[in-house]
Amino acid sequence: MLKTLFIAILCLFSFCFNGQVPFTSANILTTIGTDFTMYSAISQEPGDPGMGQIWDFSEMLYNNITPAEIVETGSPSPNAVYPGANQIFSYNFEEFYEYYAISDTTFEFHGQFQQGGIEMFYTDPNTIARLPINYEDGFEDEYVMNYSVPGATSQANGTYNAVVDGYGTLKLPWADLETYRITAQVSQSEEIENINGEFTAYFNGVYTFWFAPGFPGPVMSIRQGTITIPEFNIEENQFSTIYMGDFNFVGVDEVEIVNDLKVFPNPTADYCNISFSKSSAEPVTIEIYDITGRKLKAISNNGGGTGDFHHRVDVRDIPAGYYLLKLRSHKGEQGLKIVVR
Repeated sequence: MLKTLFIAILCLFSFCFNGQVPFTSANILTTIGTDFTMYSAISQEPGDPGMGQIWDFSEMLYNNITPAEIVETGSPSPNAVYPGANQIFSYNFEEFYEYYAISDTTFEFHGQFQQGGIEMFYTDPNTIARLPINYEDGFEDEYVMNYSVPGATSQANGTYNAVVDGYGTLKLPWADLETYRITAQVSQSEEIENINGEFTAYFNGVYTFWFAPGFPGPVMSIRQGTITIPEFNIEENQFSTIYMGDFNFVGVDEVEIVNDLKVFPNPTADYCNISFSKSSAEPVTIEIYDITGRKLKAISNNGGGTGDFHHRVDVRDIPAGYYLLKLRSHKGEQGLKIVVR
């Protein structure tokens, strides 16, 4: 009896030590109008799998930045081609679009569109992640994709063999995030037609994605692989590393209710100091919101009277990420972006 009880306690302890809260569809940001930056970085190695990992890319250098936004619709012409998409990214001020679909069970890629450029549509979408995401879960997906670029068309068939191979801390240049990592073996064949005729191209590689709560998709991805075209004796390595950052908020009608609003240090990891001055005796409320619009903290009736004011706010219980510090009074709202590391 005692041995059985000991084993049960040991198993419970092991579960508590190794367990992590599953990542669900509710963790994926879908707020229309949120804008951010997509950074293309120098090629990186994805690091090791496992529990409690630290993937340190804090010194990573980027070579290109692209403004991005979550939009309600993409360019008018392709919308009917992506009927299942409910998460649309617009890049470079509506020059380029990516179409995703989020459900309770999957995060899928449905295609890309650029007027006069690439038009990619998945007749059988690529499931990037099965939801909820749990450590050591695995799945296999088959997809079918058609695309056209000026002078060429193609149909591709592929397999995506994925496993949630790690969770832990992802260190980006702007913050440390608690993440799940998915690694997928990708194999794809393409039947291509262009001015040189018809030929077949093959791709084999590894895709690695990190998911963190409060972001509209993988917060970072590394893609490595090789494309071969036997007819032309071509073999070419392909690498890409991208990550999200520099999020901005929507829904704050800016009214200057205080003067000289400052937050320091910013970024911060434990406490932030808020200072401002007021010429009106009307009190203000200090609030902190995440990028989904959820209020995390509120400090009411601060700043009654006039003059200079200073407040120290504890953010140790707030996960790393981008947040909105909002001051409210009867006059309106005034906001400032803060970053918690």
